[in-house]
Amino acid sequence: MEQKIYRIKPVFEERMWGGQHLIEKYHYQTELKNIAESYCCIAIPNHLDCDVIDTGDKLSDFYHQNRELFGSDTDDIPIRLTVESVLDNMSVQIHPEDGYALEHFHQYGKPGGILYLEGTPTDLLLGHHAKTKEEFIQWNETRQFDKLFRFVDYVPGDFIHIPANTLHSFRIRGIMIAFARNSDVTLRLYDYDRMDPKTGKPRKMHVKEVYENVTIPDDQILPTRGRIVEQGALTHTVYYDAPGEYTAGRVQVKEKASFALDEFYFLFCVNGGGTVNGQRFQMGDVLFVPQKFGPIDLAGDMDFVYCSYKNKP
Repeated sequence: MEQKIYRIKPVFEERMWGGQHLIEKYHYQTELKNIAESYCCIAIPNHLDCDVIDTGDKLSDFYHQNRELFGSDTDDIPIRLTVESVLDNMSVQIHPEDGYALEHFHQYGKPGGILYLEGTPTDLLLGHHAKTKEEFIQWNETRQFDKLFRFVDYVPGDFIHIPANTLHSFRIRGIMIAFARNSDVTLRLYDYDRMDPKTGKPRKMHVKEVYENVTIPDDQILPTRGRIVEQGALTHTVYYDAPGEYTAGRVQVKEKASFALDEFYFLFCVNGGGTVNGQRFQMGDVLFVPQKFGPIDLAGDMDFVYCSYKNKP
């Protein structure tokens, strides 16, 4: 397969906590009215699967047909990259670890990270105050959420890594970028007693499953700002980098610069625009760069995030 940069078409999904913000900001063409998530990179066959514009393939098929472009040791594409617009509280939830997710859902677990891209200062539900499983169950069953739920301050520019089995929920009014393993397994504990507008019924909860899997105790995780490296006209922020999980970063360019990773990576332009190796790259665009591609030439005033994957040693 030719060594080139490939264009990716995102997949959109409606959620009850979504809205029009992503359509308005990134000029997406879709008939959906309440977009909550734009999947820039996801490859779950027959469910959520991006298109490779240059070849006409689904991303999952493209991965299996061109493994040499990825160099990954996983049976399926290992990562996902999502843009999320949140206008209402997300459910209180966890994402289980690999063993449980594979046994019950035939997918891997979903450790991930969230970059608060834009919005107003707020707080997020991250972890809890229970010291034992019995205490966790008692406070949840008696709806003593003020005792159970732990909240931390969260402002634009913050990044938070969310390990598997960590209780969390976002209630920002803005845009987030989510980096994670390629999975779609969520176990919900609480959904604010809302009704699903599509069914008129409460959404399915997984209370027993959360009790079985939630991390206890869990009151230590805090947001970070990442590790920032200035390289002339380029500012590179590394948020998270763990082999076997995911690598997450952000690159901001003024005028001209170059950028490279040894591994494959997906780029999403969050602001501004310009060119990548002479190709147009504007807000909302997604590119895939194969492994060992070498430096890419960047020109313009652009701000993009990337998601990549390193094999375990």
